[in-house]
Amino acid sequence: MQVDYDFSVFPPAPTVDVWLGVPGDALSVGPLRGLLDTGADISIVPVHVTEQIGVQAANLRYLRRYGDVRRQVRVYLLDVGIGRARLPGIEVVADDADDEIIIGRDVLNRLTILLDGPHRVTKIGEA
Repeated sequence: MQVDYDFSVFPPAPTVDVWLGVPGDALSVGPLRGLLDTGADISIVPVHVTEQIGVQAANLRYLRRYGDVRRQVRVYLLDVGIGRARLPGIEVVADDADDEIIIGRDVLNRLTILLDGPHRVTKIGEA
C-alpha cells in the first residue's frame, strides 16, 4: 500500500487511514486519519473515538506528551486496521487533550514501513 503524505500540515507528514474496533468484532470506526509517529511509544486516540466504539477501559497508565505534564489516562484493547493489515488486541491510550490519532511504535513495529520523504509517500506492508 502506498499513501501520499498529508500536505495540510507543514512540513508534510506521513499519515494513513486507520480503522478501529472491539477485538474480534468488525472494525467499526473509520477511516480515521492517523499520524505515523516513530517517536511515540504507544498509539493514542481521542476519547470520543473509544466512546463511539463502545469499549470499556482495560487499564490505567500515565501519559506524557511532548512538553506536557504526566497525567493518568485510560488504556483500551482495540483491533487496529491499516490497509489490509488487521492488528489484534493493541493497547491504545485514550486522550481528551487532542483530537488527533497518533500511530506509535506499538503498531509501527508490526508493519514494514518506508517513509519516502523526498517523494512524500509512505509505503506500508505487513511485517
